[in-house]
Formats: sequence, C-alpha cells, structure tokens
Amino acid sequence: MSILWMLLLFQIKHCIADFFLQSGQSVGAKHVYANRSNLVHAGNHGWLTGLVVFVVTQQWLLALLFAVVDWIIHLHIDWAKARLVHQKNWTVTDTPFWWAFGVDQFLHQITYLGFVAIILG
Repeated sequence: MSILWMLLLFQIKHCIADFFLQSGQSVGAKHVYANRSNLVHAGNHGWLTGLVVFVVTQQWLLALLFAVVDWIIHLHIDWAKARLVHQKNWTVTDTPFWWAFGVDQFLHQITYLGFVAIILG
C-alpha cells in the first residue's frame, strides 16, 4: 500500500474519531487528566488506528500495539492542549486558542506520519 493511501486512511480515521464520535462532554472536560470521557475519546482514536493498521498490514498484534500507542499519545496531546487553554481561559475568540488547536492537530498528524514510517520500516 502506498504512503498516500495509508495517510488518507489515517486522515479518515482522525475525522471520524474527532468530529463524528466525539461528544460535547469529552470536549468540555479534556483539561481533567484521564477522565472517563477523555479515555473514551482517545480510545476511539486507538481502536480506529488499530483498524487502519490491520487493514494495511493484516497483523493483529501490530494493530493492537499501534492502537494502544495511539490511545496514549492522543490522550496526552489533547490533555496538554486543553489544560493550557483552560489555564489561560482562552476561548474560540482568542488567537492563542487557535494556535493551541493548530499545534494539537499538527502533533496528531506527525503521529500518523511516524506510524506510516514505522509500518514501512
């Protein structure tokens, strides 16, 4: 499978987990470390990453490993961004909010690039 197809699958996965499966409760509480809604949100990213990795590699153990790694990474990226935004009381009307959001999304994309690099060996 080509690099572009793998990246496309990760983009689809990210869109589904961040925008279709995420609840308002999860968004509002991300600054609280490892609460249930954050764990579920990051878990959605994890299992969907596992699905992508399985589709690409046909290896269950590798898919499980990537699922757990993405769950952990996603949880911490989201928590760090939300904690900063909460501490600074930034809202969607504040420019730094969007900088934080942009860095958050950039780090998720770098994670997917790393996953593809590891898969391709």
